[in-house]
Order: sequence, then structure tokens, then C-alpha cells
Amino acid sequence: MIRKAKASDIPQLGRLFRQLHQHHVKISPESYKMPFDGYFELEMRSFFEDSKTQLFVDEIDGALTAYAAVNIFERERAERTYAKILYIEHFAVGEEFRRQGSGTKLFRFLKDYAKENGCDLVQLGAAAKNAEALSFYESMGMMQRTIRLELKLT
Repeated sequence: MIRKAKASDIPQLGRLFRQLHQHHVKISPESYKMPFDGYFELEMRSFFEDSKTQLFVDEIDGALTAYAAVNIFERERAERTYAKILYIEHFAVGEEFRRQGSGTKLFRFLKDYAKENGCDLVQLGAAAKNAEALSFYESMGMMQRTIRLELKLT
């Protein structure tokens, strides 16, 4: 069942965020490291304090299988076309629930939520090395729009 997250979900949300981050550390150790104990729960708590961020979860039998943190904003700039955008800050599926439909269900919910809120686009960022995530997002109908390049100097 997809629902809005509650403060009582913070321990499970922290666990899912930790799994997501551990994956990033594994595929990009040059960019990511494991932070201090308690970091993930603190970050999840901060989402509840931010009125712009919405947290949604997929729950099965009391276990959170996936979560997404999203923001809606309007792009209004002189040199760009107007767009109302649902931006996915975090999207994670618990390791033990991958390839069982939780991610697909949550992503489809977010698409519907974006439409209901008058959004023109759904956007997110994903690491180029994260082939599994890129494949999933493309299967959901997303396409690559921008490629950010980096030159390491040290």
C-alpha cells in the first residue's frame, strides 16, 4: 500500500536510506562515504520538518518496502520554457524487496501524484555507473536529458 510517511516510520526509512547510500558507496567510492552513526535517521527526520518535501512509502504487512522523497517546483526563467516539475530527491527499494513490484508501484504512484498536482515533468538524478537504476527508470518511461561531466583534479 502506498501512503504518506509518518514520523513513526523514521527507523525503517533510515534503514532504507542506509541501504541506498551503501549502494552508492559501493559503485562510486570516489564520491561517497559512510557518514556517522545516526545520520540516516537525522536526514529522514529533516524531511518531516521541510514543508516542501513529501515522503511516500510502500508498506506490506507493516514493513516499508520502498520510499520516495519528492518536491514540486515551478521552473520560470527568462531563457527556459515554463514547467511544473515533480523532482524525486530519493527513490529506494529495500534490497529484500527488489524485483517484486514495489518500485514499479511507487513510481507509478508518483507519476499519478505529479499529474494530479498539475506537473508537466518528473525528474531525478542518477549516477551514470548505476546501470540497474538507469534501466529501471527507463523501463518506467524516463529518458536521459542531461549528462553532467566531471574532471577530477586531485
